Amino acid sequence: MGTPNSVEWPLEWRRAAHPALAAIEHETLQQISATSCRFVTENVADTRDVHEAWLTTGLWLATDSGGLHVFNALDENGLAAQPPPRDADHNWHPI
Repeated sequence: MGTPNSVEWPLEWRRAAHPALAAIEHETLQQISATSCRFVTENVADTRDVHEAWLTTGLWLATDSGGLHVFNALDENGLAAQPPPRDADHNWHPI
């Protein structure tokens, strides 16, 4: 029996993987970053009552020639080969 959290069968890359996963096959991971977005709520009865917070929404796995963005897509994980946006409402930083 293996150690805790070990895999006792050979793992293989799925041939029918999501295109964003297939794009990073054999790439070297260079950096991992947390992605976040600004979440704003406003009280409909009092529009001066505004609250905002930055929410961690995913991970950007940077490789030699691109990367993989794994992010919250509500009821599932989203995958994208494009870097996440960086603007007033979106940001990412190395972890």
